[in-house]
Amino acid sequence: MDKHHEETSETLRDILALLNTFGEKYEDEQKMMPYRINLIDELHTDENAHSRILTKLLQYKTSDGQFKILESFIEYIKKKKTSFDCIKVEKPIITQEVKRIDLWIRDKNCAIIIENKVYGADDQPKQFARYIDITKQFKFKENQIYIVYLSDKDPDKQTWGKKYEEGFKDRYLRLTFRKDILTWLSRDVKPNVTFQDTLLSSALEQYIDYLNGIFYKRDKKMNKELQNFLCAELELGNDKVANFDSVTKKIQAASKLQTHLQMLHEDIVRKRFREWENEIKTNPKFSKLPFFSSYIFSDLNDKIRTGIEMNANDKIFYIQIVYDFEGKYFYYGIKRSDKNKDEIFEGIREEEKLFRKDDSDWWYASKYTSFENGYRRFETLFDKIIAKLVSEGSCDFSTEVPYYLREAPDFTPMLPG
Repeated sequence: MDKHHEETSETLRDILALLNTFGEKYEDEQKMMPYRINLIDELHTDENAHSRILTKLLQYKTSDGQFKILESFIEYIKKKKTSFDCIKVEKPIITQEVKRIDLWIRDKNCAIIIENKVYGADDQPKQFARYIDITKQFKFKENQIYIVYLSDKDPDKQTWGKKYEEGFKDRYLRLTFRKDILTWLSRDVKPNVTFQDTLLSSALEQYIDYLNGIFYKRDKKMNKELQNFLCAELELGNDKVANFDSVTKKIQAASKLQTHLQMLHEDIVRKRFREWENEIKTNPKFSKLPFFSSYIFSDLNDKIRTGIEMNANDKIFYIQIVYDFEGKYFYYGIKRSDKNKDEIFEGIREEEKLFRKDDSDWWYASKYTSFENGYRRFETLFDKIIAKLVSEGSCDFSTEVPYYLREAPDFTPMLPG
């Protein structure tokens, strides 16, 4: 090992040691805090959850039909950038995850694309360009489209594609959750909620508290104790220049550690998917059915997936489990085939009722799952779909469904007739 690698390894070991002692101190301080409960904390939200919460807030409408919170948000962004002054909303359509756009506001004469990167996820290839093109397909002119980017950093240059960056200089605005969304909700929205709107008030209280928590603004006394602990551990003195250099080096080292931990995290996920792929291929439950077409496995930069392709009544569809590396979440569900964008059949459509509706062109239905439960959820979905197919008479239950599936205790299809 050369000198550079030795120094890097030693630096990472130092950071790991500091991380361990800091973790212990953090837990000690937490135990001393008064009892606190926040439902959003307990549900472990991801970026999509933030988008859903913001969408619900912006969709709020008073009894006389006014979108008060949306109007407040529009006023906020107008103050941040005067070139947004011509935005006017009267009868908006406000959606989340339609056409893969995190939050989409459309009215008669304008459209606002809101891209949420609250946890610093990377931009997807030509992401802004694709969203702009999609919005133009809905009859909006380019000068009617605005982009609000919720992130602590500017977007990658490539996200604009080859033709949009220059033209959107006056119709692009970057906001942060820490400085903007939290301030707007606390200062402009929460104080103006009426006494009668108890559920809205409660939701805002919880969300504002949650944002204060993830940005370490919730517990000032605890934060002060942790700062003092770090000062002692790093042996900071009265020399401000030396202190600055020391903390900067630790931040850089921590960033390197985070990068390596993220690589390790992704490697663990990939190994898990290879295990699931092997389980699917070696379990005759999947391949011996008359509906089976082929196995699925793909590992791209942004997603890894496995599952099976099925064909029933000449209709092709997929049952898949997916991990999104950008959003850092697992999900599974029923996916459409590019050979068949229309209806598949009623049995599968009925199955959609069990899942969160996904407005993507390519999914009938999907649902979040976990590292621990992903494969079990996928397998249970498969059994339910087979039950639907059998109940519709898509195959002869007595002869075409294998005995190990017919006799499974959790498989109870409704037989036709």
